[in-house]
Amino acid sequence: MFFHLFKVAKTEWGMESISNPMEAVRKPKAAKERNRRLIDDEMSMDDFDFPVTLEPQPEGGFVVTFPDVPEAITQGEDEDEALLYAVDALETALSFYVDGRAPLPAPSAPEPGQLTVRPSALECAKLGVYRAMTEQGIRKTELARRLGWHLPQVDRLFDLRHASRLDQIEAAARALGRHIDVRVV
Repeated sequence: MFFHLFKVAKTEWGMESISNPMEAVRKPKAAKERNRRLIDDEMSMDDFDFPVTLEPQPEGGFVVTFPDVPEAITQGEDEDEALLYAVDALETALSFYVDGRAPLPAPSAPEPGQLTVRPSALECAKLGVYRAMTEQGIRKTELARRLGWHLPQVDRLFDLRHASRLDQIEAAARALGRHIDVRVV
């Protein structure tokens, strides 16, 4: 904005002697991107990218199903709305697995051009901790003991409808020998 103001002042108002002090300001160098691969048993949010099938309906709208999570099904008036509702349907269906203390389904590789849907970032973190807990054969009572929490606190942590604090999820991950890594890409 300032650059444009000084340009107008020079070209249209005839103020050739004026200089833009912002031209002397050095811009910071762009940070180097972190480029590291997951090792061993690390998980990422991509581990919760589930392929979806969008089926146009004769009366209009789209039905969304998940080949890997048959409990998740929803619909929307257009593709965008259907995919928005698909996130909620997926989170709800995955909460059935957590409530039933069942292993989470693994997403299959999407077909070329097939869309994927993942739970929100907070839910991915919760599901990652839940998956680590079940893979290690640890029960909620043992996790509560390790954390020094009451069992209802652990139940709330894994409730996908509860807005848990990230520091609580991090503490649970540490108790399982894991950590939470948040990235914006």
